[in-house]
Amino acid sequence: MHIQRRVWHGMLMIVLLASMLVLPQSGAAQTASIACTSGYALWANGQGRDETLTIPGSSNTISGAARSNADLRISGSNNRISEVVEYVSLFEDGGDSNSYPTPNQVAAAQAPLRYTIGDYRPGGAAAVAADAADRYQVVNGDFEVSEPRVLDGLYYVTGDVNLSASNIRGSFTIVAEGAIDVSGSDLRAEAYSDGLLLLSNKREIGAAVIKLAGSNSTLRGVIAALGGTIELSGSNNTLAGVVIGDALTLNGSDLRISFDAGYCPGASGTPPVDEPPPAEPPAEIEIDDDDIVRRVEVINSVTFVTVQITIRNRGGQARDARLIIDLGRDDDDDDDDDDDDRFELSEVIFIEGTGYVREHVGGRIVIGLGRYNIVRRNNPVVVSVTYRLRDGVRDDDDDDDGEITFAARSEVRYSDSDGGGTIVLPVLLIPVPIIIVPVVQPVVIVRLPLDRIDIRFRGEWERRGGLAIFGFPLTEARSDDDGTVIQIFERARFELRGDVVFFGRIAAELGYGTAPSVSDDDLDDDERRWYAPETGHLVAVAFRNFWSRPDGLLIFGLPISALSVDDDGRESQCFERVCMQIFPEFSGTPNEIQLRLLGVELLSGDDDDDDDDD
Repeated sequence: MHIQRRVWHGMLMIVLLASMLVLPQSGAAQTASIACTSGYALWANGQGRDETLTIPGSSNTISGAARSNADLRISGSNNRISEVVEYVSLFEDGGDSNSYPTPNQVAAAQAPLRYTIGDYRPGGAAAVAADAADRYQVVNGDFEVSEPRVLDGLYYVTGDVNLSASNIRGSFTIVAEGAIDVSGSDLRAEAYSDGLLLLSNKREIGAAVIKLAGSNSTLRGVIAALGGTIELSGSNNTLAGVVIGDALTLNGSDLRISFDAGYCPGASGTPPVDEPPPAEPPAEIEIDDDDIVRRVEVINSVTFVTVQITIRNRGGQARDARLIIDLGRDDDDDDDDDDDDRFELSEVIFIEGTGYVREHVGGRIVIGLGRYNIVRRNNPVVVSVTYRLRDGVRDDDDDDDGEITFAARSEVRYSDSDGGGTIVLPVLLIPVPIIIVPVVQPVVIVRLPLDRIDIRFRGEWERRGGLAIFGFPLTEARSDDDGTVIQIFERARFELRGDVVFFGRIAAELGYGTAPSVSDDDLDDDERRWYAPETGHLVAVAFRNFWSRPDGLLIFGLPISALSVDDDGRESQCFERVCMQIFPEFSGTPNEIQLRLLGVELLSGDDDDDDDDD
């Protein structure tokens, strides 16, 4: 859908917009006034620029009305707005598969919420009320929260606020004279005073004065910054209340933003200020015998062993959840060869849920489970791990039964509100028949012409980067058993589930993930915005501009390795879906950074493919 409308109102529009540049005066003529209870989940006040409310992110859900006192532009895909969409000067949808009611062009109006900063300074009405309850704190200078903690009550901060820690909890209100930067993940926050959660009094029109870059958080209350821009660039966050700023930018993905009248100041539904945050129950990981499926297959004279494991959680969130599989010795084997020399990892696939390979060293593999390594209640993760019997393996047992045994020890580890736990799985013992492997011709990968791109993927292929990012198709589209439609390209795997196109996490599946390389405690403020606490890696400086394109997180994913020199002698870093390489000989050109041909590697089974610069 592509819609563009522009109506200029001449001198009347100039008068209306000019009236918004000053605070309302008693008895003065005003533009139309709208109450907070009118249902606006997003409100961009529009004093400073045309592009007042922009949505370059994708797969976001807005349950409520969206309003811009200037332009409203959508460039991302699969966004949903449930209630009215209003704009003053221009509405534009340059994205794909976005859904919303017919946009309405309206006259400028006053913001539905306006807070008086003096109420929160020492001696103000809100400050006095909070102080009487022993829940008022004044922070002179900057307020930094870099460790998990419970915040409680009203915080007035004379400088900037930086919430970089994950797992912050509490019922609180933060009012800052400076900017507010929330980069931590897994926050659970409820408004304490006046339904207000975060308020920045900084006035810098056109600049981001509130940034929410973390992930997997639930925030309840009003987020306000009438003097600047509110930038929402995280993912998988839930915000209930109202987001109101001079300008709004939704860079994130999988954001769920809903209007909640209970957070309008003075509303009867406003939660009581002494309501503590709900306690999170411990995780209850369950893995029954029926949840472990073992399978041996011989394909083209090559023997594969597959172990499929279902991980269920009946309790609270299991964080830092990971499946560890260690290939052990075959106890019936008298030779000196370990099983981890006999079998090599072939494939890791998530049948249900998501995750990635965090570490693969020798016969030991560590697989992160769930989005951001969190297994949530009633959201099972089903992971299938396949090993390949190496060529030339023979049975040296005295009984010469023509079989060897695949032996693996595995466990699931996680942390939760009780500290964490470990689920030890039964030792996997699988008899594997010996197959004499004939000489096999090398795999030949054929690039298909562009007209063989499946029509269901062509739009995303063209819009997200085309040949330079994804390359030529290597296969026709095919359907998996679960109904997912897949087509593999030179550098990507397209997946259609329902009516939404996703990009396969093939770099993680090919084992390019490495152990965490940096801790949040080691980072300065600038580096934290490039840090992924879910994987423990930092986007390398050399790749930040390339990675930070509006749809970069969707196409490339989070970093899963540190910057290193790969087998080709080039600086490289791998993300969930791609591996990036630097070609100094093309410095200053669009070809300086290129993506490895992971689709070719996926089909050939050779992760040492050196044809990356074709």
